[in-house]
Amino acid sequence: LHQLSRFLAPMLGLSRNVLDSAERELGQGGLTLTLLAMTQMHKNIRSPGAYLRSLTNGSATGRFDPVRLIQNLTKKVGNCSSIDGLPG
Repeated sequence: LHQLSRFLAPMLGLSRNVLDSAERELGQGGLTLTLLAMTQMHKNIRSPGAYLRSLTNGSATGRFDPVRLIQNLTKKVGNCSSIDGLPG
């Protein structure tokens, strides 16, 4: 999953520098979860690099938790009849 998320990151508009910085702050697993969540939310994110930096800064102050982000997305998907591109 980590390799897949790093492969998808440039398609989201994320530079290697932003990814490396985020991985130092979030750890490999945290970055992977965050990138997968960002892939799901990509239509709602105007500036992926700024968004990831903002999340990373939140992690440094203890406000951001990648697991909580995934849990919130799971709740939203559970409340929807379908996900874009998937049968509902």
